Amino acid sequence: MYVEATFEGARGRRAESALVDTGATYTVIDKSLAEEIGVVYTPWTEEVQLADGQRVEAEIALTRIRILDRAFTIKVLVMKAPEPLIGVDTLESLGLRVDPATGRIEHSRGFLARI
Repeated sequence: MYVEATFEGARGRRAESALVDTGATYTVIDKSLAEEIGVVYTPWTEEVQLADGQRVEAEIALTRIRILDRAFTIKVLVMKAPEPLIGVDTLESLGLRVDPATGRIEHSRGFLARI
C-alpha cells in the first residue's frame, strides 16, 4: 500500500507517495531526495539485508516525516531506492498502523513521542 508522506530537512520539504512495508524495519529514501531536502547525516553506515537477501551498506540520517496529521524526526536509511519506503519503525514512532481489513493507515494510539 502507498501513503502520502512529507519528508523535511534543512533545505526544504517534499511530499512523496511512499510504499508502506510492514516487513521492513526502517524507512528508506534515495540519496537524491536526501540531498534535495537536506537530511542530517550521522557519521555511521550500517550493513542491511534487503528482501531478496542481498546485503548492502546504507548511510544513516535524520529527517522529519509527516504522515496524516503526525510528524516526528525519524532515523532513515539513505541508499539507492526506486521510491521511498516506510518501515514499521516510522509507523510506531508516529503512533500509526496499517489496518489489514481496509489497507489504510490509521492511528494506533494517541500521539506523543514515547521514551
